[in-house]
Amino acid sequence: MVRIVLIVLFLMLPSLAVADIYNGNMLLEDCNESMKTLDNTSKQVSFLNAGTCAGFVLAMLEASPTLAPEKLCLPRDVKVGQAIRVVVKFLKDHPEKLHEVSSELVLNAFLQAFPCK
Repeated sequence: MVRIVLIVLFLMLPSLAVADIYNGNMLLEDCNESMKTLDNTSKQVSFLNAGTCAGFVLAMLEASPTLAPEKLCLPRDVKVGQAIRVVVKFLKDHPEKLHEVSSELVLNAFLQAFPCK
């Protein structure tokens, strides 16, 4: 019986891994909600989605300097709201990349917006 359960779990792993990828499409949807709060343009906001975006972008904002230290020069006073706007602009400018992993997209957005000179 244990063997059958292990086989079933093993066979389910690839589908679970694919379902767990937070890609650019999901990030853009969440960050569009964040933009509504930043711009105060709507009374109907999914705060769960907005918070997911803000938390993800904040985490990447904190981690990015260690991921690309020679290429990325973030200003000391960059705020999460500004970073969210940078990410949304990048995602809207590159719809062909929305299927890619969000962490790579956010890093690329930051690299494009804040390169070292």
